[in-house]
Amino acid sequence: MDGTIYLDAQDISGAEIQWIEQQQCYAVVLFLTADGREKLADATESVLSRADGENSLCFMFDNTMIANPTVNAPVDSDSVLITGDFTLQEAQQLVDILSAP
Repeated sequence: MDGTIYLDAQDISGAEIQWIEQQQCYAVVLFLTADGREKLADATESVLSRADGENSLCFMFDNTMIANPTVNAPVDSDSVLITGDFTLQEAQQLVDILSAP
C-alpha cells in the first residue's frame, strides 16, 4: 500500500447488501458516481502497472481495511462487489457507513 487515495465519499452514490447464494455469504455492493467510476478505472489501471504481488487495491473505511483484492484487469464499472466473511450485521454497518452523507 502506498497510501494513495483514489476515491472518497463524494465518489459513492450508495451501497446495499447482497446475499451471494453460491458462497453462502453476505456482500456489499458499492455504487459509484460517474466520477467515481472514472477514478476507479484510473486506479485499477495504475495498480496494474505495479510488480506482481504489489498489484492490490486496498479499500479502507474509517481506518479499517474492508477488502484488499488483487487487480488483474482494469475495472470500469459503476458498482463494486465487496465480499468477505460478513455477517448480516457487519454488512449492514458497512452499508450504513458507505451511505452516510
